[in-house]
Amino acid sequence: MSPFLFGIITGFIILGVATSLLTTSLYQWIPTVEPYFKVVGAAYLLYLAWQIVFSKKQNHPNPDSQSSFFYGLFFQILNIKSILYFLTAMSTFILPYPDSQTAMLFSCVYLY
Repeated sequence: MSPFLFGIITGFIILGVATSLLTTSLYQWIPTVEPYFKVVGAAYLLYLAWQIVFSKKQNHPNPDSQSSFFYGLFFQILNIKSILYFLTAMSTFILPYPDSQTAMLFSCVYLY
């Protein structure tokens, strides 16, 4: 496995744990801020779509210069789509059904 992919996987795990802890601690406020998250998330996805449609082809002289572990780690931690995924998964599929801590842990591992 390349260092870049290992960085992405590590970043995804760190982001999942951090978002899960944050969402669990702020669960009672989620209904209040959820509409704002939806608007910001939709606006960001539309911005990304706009950038893809109107992007110009750029030549990158050395593609291996951006394939380090830390580049993949930071790339994944700053990925807004992953943050929205974890917030949605936690608030929709895991936190409304707190049967036990074991069930919550299993659900987190299954979704991630």
